[in-house]
Amino acid sequence: GEERALPIGIVGKTTAFNFPYAPFAWGALPAMAAGNGVVWKPHPKATLCAMALTKVIDDVLRTNGGFSGLVTCVDAGDDEALTRRMWRDARFAMWECTGGEAMGEALLRSLASEGATRLGVRTLLELGGNNAAVVHADADVAQAVESVLFGATGTSGQRCTSTRVAYVHDDVYNYFERLLVAGYKQELRIGDPFTPGVNVGPVFHADAVERFKRGVDACVKAGSTLLCGGRALGGNFVEPT
Repeated sequence: GEERALPIGIVGKTTAFNFPYAPFAWGALPAMAAGNGVVWKPHPKATLCAMALTKVIDDVLRTNGGFSGLVTCVDAGDDEALTRRMWRDARFAMWECTGGEAMGEALLRSLASEGATRLGVRTLLELGGNNAAVVHADADVAQAVESVLFGATGTSGQRCTSTRVAYVHDDVYNYFERLLVAGYKQELRIGDPFTPGVNVGPVFHADAVERFKRGVDACVKAGSTLLCGGRALGGNFVEPT
């Protein structure tokens, strides 16, 4: 049989701060290949990346077929009212979004508030993550610790795929905990990620530092035991915890 692309119109795309390029491409390139225009609303703290890539894409499209303007970048900043106006705009046939749960909930509530006028809009939402590692009694515990250590601290823990919890069998729990704490204390080097040997850089913004401190405080108050880390180190650096 014959396969045809059926364009639906304008596709809105929002992206998070941590990977401003790849998630945009995952949604935007298939949309463009099917004949749709794309309006990109990047994270308010990653707009320069988005503007730079938009220009690159526009230059390529203009040179190869004259499709300038097929991708448009809109810097809405922290203007929530403008963002909601975009979500509700009837000219958008679809919103494909990568970000946190709060953003996705706000988008769906915004569309729902329009009732039947936005009933037909499509949504494809990739929202956060809560990723676990499972360590069985017969596991290679040292290898499991290395995997959890990288999964939890790589890119300073700022990925939706970062490891958030480890479920460890009782038979190897104490050994796993001892190796993991030692790894946090001995293997992690905090600093400028361009410096050889450094494997933990800063978090992306001062707001993230404050969220980190609130999160640690909340966990301790809820009864968690702080085995290592837990401090803000100045600037946008925090201890892996």
